[in-house]
Amino acid sequence: MQLISKHSEICKRVASEMVRAMETYFQGGDLSPHEKVVDKLEDDSDDIKREIKEIYMKLKWSFFDRFETRKLISDQERIVDLVDDVLKLLMMNKVEDIPEDVKKMMMELARETEKAVEEMADVVENLSKVVESGFAPSELKAENEMTREVEREETKTDEIGKELGKRIFSLKNSMNPVDVMFLGRIVMMIMEVADLAENAAERIRMLIT
Repeated sequence: MQLISKHSEICKRVASEMVRAMETYFQGGDLSPHEKVVDKLEDDSDDIKREIKEIYMKLKWSFFDRFETRKLISDQERIVDLVDDVLKLLMMNKVEDIPEDVKKMMMELARETEKAVEEMADVVENLSKVVESGFAPSELKAENEMTREVEREETKTDEIGKELGKRIFSLKNSMNPVDVMFLGRIVMMIMEVADLAENAAERIRMLIT
């Protein structure tokens, strides 16, 4: 449980770094420091995943279904990998003259996604309380409500992302089409991070029911 929680903390940190990296991108700054941070966190994520795998190979019994636990770790790991991909893609292309409203909406999407990941990590952290309580109904109810909060946050990112996508593609006649597709791809990847956070939270709901 401690390792799974530690892994979720890495997800929080990469989501936060993604927000800072996008701020740097829109300011025309150097993204390499952000990439180094995420690369290190990605290595840490891999180490934790290996350690969890080794522990599960030795366990004869566990509180939770091993397949669902592996899927939970996989969803969290994909969050880390996807944020790394977002940063690498941002480093490949510098889009000039992005409208200010698009920048604002992209930052809003990134921050709401960060919030979804943070709430997912809270669900993971609270899982220890569920176990320690002997799966008390009150703790199960609290865990389910926290999971629904992640779902609500993911729905919000979907709404922002769709409106943002429409705005970006409305620029197809005034911006370089490659840049339009590039920004659209970034938006889709950020939305996917929020979707993975929801998936991870839903895995936990399945683990406790």
